[in-house]
Order: sequence, then C-alpha cells, then structure tokens
Amino acid sequence: MSSSTQASAGGGRGHIVVIGAGIVGTASALLLQRDGWQVTLVDKGGPGEGTSFGNAAVISPSAVIPTAGPGILKDLPRLLSDPLGPLSIRWRYLPQLTPWLLRFAAASRPSRIEEISKALAALLERALQLQLALVGLPDLRRLGDHQPATPVPQPRRGR
Repeated sequence: MSSSTQASAGGGRGHIVVIGAGIVGTASALLLQRDGWQVTLVDKGGPGEGTSFGNAAVISPSAVIPTAGPGILKDLPRLLSDPLGPLSIRWRYLPQLTPWLLRFAAASRPSRIEEISKALAALLERALQLQLALVGLPDLRRLGDHQPATPVPQPRRGR
C-alpha cells in the first residue's frame, strides 16, 4: 500500500517530491514548504509508520557511536555463520565488496571511532531543539489526516 500527501502551501518556487515520510522526509518536506515549494510526500505507509515508528520519530543526539567498532571484526565469523543473523554476504560478490570491507575495518580503529563520534555529535547537537521547533510549524497539521498505527493510551482518571 502506498500513500502520498500533497501539501500545496507556497507553490511559487516549483514542485518537489520527497520520498519517505519518516522524521527526515517529513522535516525536509516541512522546511521546503516553508521556503515556498509545493511538496508531495510519498511513502508506502502513512507518515511516521516506517523506520520513524520504531525510533519514535527522534533523531537522537546520543546516537553517535558508529557501527564499525573494535569488537565488530572479531564478531564477523559468528555474524556471518548465523543464517538468521543481521549480516549476510553473497560470497560471489566478495571481490567487489572487499574495498568497502577494508574501509569498514579501518573505520573500526578506536582513534577513528572517536573522530566519527565527534563529527556525528556536532551534526546532531541541535537535533532535538530543531525538531521541537518543527512541531510548532502550522504546516505540520496539514500533512494529512493519518491516525497513529498504535492507539495512544489515555491516562486514567482516579476512581
């Protein structure tokens, strides 16, 4: 099932299609709209029902540790031998994949992890502040009349 929400605010600069209605796609659509673009937001589900549903639509400023870590290399044999594990490789593709794997291994050095973490922290430093500012935009309400996938429990009043 696919869904698209067309927001026609602005429209003076042209039309842009944003693929993905998670937090990044929705934020991008809102900011483009605010700058005068006509925006169509396209996703296979409703806004926030994909990846952003699992992360509560938060770009977490604390998520700065890269996947390539010192322990990942020693875990590779175990990860690759588990048919239901999170990592699989098409062995016939290994020659083409080798340059990327070598860069991944180099990125798992402790000094490189520190560099990457600092760079990510700088990028995400204002993420929460900017996200809260987006919530206040009036265009947020016009993205569509989608109901949450899971009903939000209402607080119970005293008996």
